Amino acid sequence: MRKGNQHPEQWPVTDEEILVIKESGGRYVFNLPRNFYAKYVREVIRNGFIHPIKKPNITRERVLLQLSVEEALELRAWILIKISENPNYFMTELEYE
Repeated sequence: MRKGNQHPEQWPVTDEEILVIKESGGRYVFNLPRNFYAKYVREVIRNGFIHPIKKPNITRERVLLQLSVEEALELRAWILIKISENPNYFMTELEYE
């Protein structure tokens, strides 16, 4: 549950949840499980297909990516394909102003 003025990227999420936050101003934040990031997303960034606004913030369990609208839409499509192949994960999308 939301507490105070906490930004959604700090909200508690399940291990299987991919949280996509659309912020005002056209920026997106992806909050990904680290194992999902390592298996599906890291190489997409390393190969230059997606260019985060800032270097990914990698913690022990999660990875935060900040992306522009165009990059976010491409990554979202890629993630949806991977989720369809691996139903252990699910995506939650929300807008935050």
